[in-house]
Amino acid sequence: MTTAVIIQARLGSSRFPRKVLATLEGMAMIDHVVLRAKQIAKVDHVLVATTTSKQDDELYAYCRDKQYDVFRGSEMDVLDRYCSATHLLKADTLIRITGDCPLIDPKICEECLDIFCVQEADYVGNFYPPSFPHGLDLEVIRAEALFLAEQACHDPYGREHVSPYITDHPHDFKIVYHSQAENWNHLRVTVDEPEDLELVSEIMKRKGIHASCADIVCLAQETPDLFALNHEARKRAESAAYTPPKD
Repeated sequence: MTTAVIIQARLGSSRFPRKVLATLEGMAMIDHVVLRAKQIAKVDHVLVATTTSKQDDELYAYCRDKQYDVFRGSEMDVLDRYCSATHLLKADTLIRITGDCPLIDPKICEECLDIFCVQEADYVGNFYPPSFPHGLDLEVIRAEALFLAEQACHDPYGREHVSPYITDHPHDFKIVYHSQAENWNHLRVTVDEPEDLELVSEIMKRKGIHASCADIVCLAQETPDLFALNHEARKRAESAAYTPPKD
């Protein structure tokens, strides 16, 4: 089995443009995501999947300069971008993470991959029921399931968000969700707005750049007021319906 981590990333965020190149503890945010992805056991490839839009020329050049594997595909048809990248890598299984999650936990990724293999699943996600801090979201998808979704999905929303066709058809795909006993999903450690970056920076200063989910939860228990840094961003996010992560 060939397993690839494919990181979707772009510079055109409406709320925080160029966020994946924002500096976080002396490194670009995308560096943290790639570094963590490379720590996931049993992974053969780590690829940044950006877009063919001119505004992403800078990100593409940055990744090439850092010698990251990088691919360019459709900006809005992210399902097609993932399928094209998966074909390029000849991967059987892909782990989907996003460039705005610099605290993605390799251990949780490994747990999801193990569940995927043991249960012979087509899809494993860790965001339902909500339990992990928001920003540690990932999906493990069988390439065959992804390609079937690409052929069958004609809904723009489904093509932008990659996995809805699969999760909306549980009779056609074996879907498994991974959660933990305690719900810490109210902790927001994704970077969607500048105040999110401020919080993640503080977490890394206090727990190190390799801070894990356990470290984040421990910090929230020790210094709950710290997580008020992105309170307004969290409220804005909670006012909208939850969807799997975007770029």
